[in-house]
Amino acid sequence: MATPHTFPPLGSAPVSPALARPRRARCDTVKLDELENEAATILCQLEMYFPHSRFDIMVHLIIHLVREIKCCGPIYLRWMYPVEQYMKILKGYTKNLQCLEAPIVERYIAEEVTEFCS
Repeated sequence: MATPHTFPPLGSAPVSPALARPRRARCDTVKLDELENEAATILCQLEMYFPHSRFDIMVHLIIHLVREIKCCGPIYLRWMYPVEQYMKILKGYTKNLQCLEAPIVERYIAEEVTEFCS
């Protein structure tokens, strides 16, 4: 358990200058290299304050995000969350889990017609 003396005082400098500066839409490769190094530094600093049991594989994936951006481009172009979120909405249209497709199509068409007519 952490004691009050293990955390930095309130109002102290942020963990990283990257957290204090405004976000920019474009980054060149030099900035991406700096961000990758800062991500590793931030995670190391967080590990000093929190037990290792708090960190799982998802926290470790932050390290690889910058490399993925360099290789594949912006993340929003291949992010699946909006598709998965919409699939949840579509699956909510049906009550019978044995037959999913027909109620989804019927409800989707009814919703489209309603939006078109209104």
